[in-house]
Order: sequence, then structure tokens, then C-alpha cells
Amino acid sequence: MSNVSFLTDTLQPILRQIETEFRAKLIANPVAHVYRIRFDRAALYQTDLTTQMAYYKGQIESGLKTPNEIRMMQGDAPLPGGDVAFISCNVAPINSAKIKGETASIIEDEKWRYQSYSKKG
Repeated sequence: MSNVSFLTDTLQPILRQIETEFRAKLIANPVAHVYRIRFDRAALYQTDLTTQMAYYKGQIESGLKTPNEIRMMQGDAPLPGGDVAFISCNVAPINSAKIKGETASIIEDEKWRYQSYSKKG
């Protein structure tokens, strides 16, 4: 927590000023909305391994990051199939039939409901 406090109270304002100056002096106005100069502050937010692992697990389970994005942040090589996003449903791929509810019975129920609705209208 001392790193976070140091970042917030001391380093953050200085880094923000440097980023602003770099942007103003190194990036032309017509493309200023396209490019951004930012310092990587992730190292200052690193905590114990248990907290870091819980953070990464939450990022993967909520679909915010893929396993390969987490591996890249750690400096590890990507894994085959690691670019698929997941969400928490017993950790299934985000585009799986399980998440979409595409089982045979559900599809048949929807067809029946649609047919009975269109007959009424």
C-alpha cells in the first residue's frame, strides 16, 4: 500500500505533467486524438502473489482479459487457444453454446413459442 500511496500523492502528478508535455511537443495536433503517451504504472501496483493471482483470475472470469493478455503482462509466451475470452459460468468460452443457451430443448421451446405467438397475431 505504500507504493500506491507514493504513486497517488507524489508520482502521479509529475507523470501526468510529463505525459502532457510529451503529447504537446511530440505529437502533431491533427493526430493528437489518435496517439497517447502514457507511463506504465503497473509495477507500482504489484502486490503479493495471492492478491495478484486473484486479480488476474477475476479479469479472466469476467471476460475483461484473455489468458494470453495476462501472460503477455507477465512476460510469458502465449498459449494456443489463449486468445479466447471467458466469462464466469464454470469458466466457459464467451461464445460457447452453453453461454448462449443454445441447447436443443431451448431452441425447440423458442420455435414453439414463436409459432404460437405468430398464430395469435
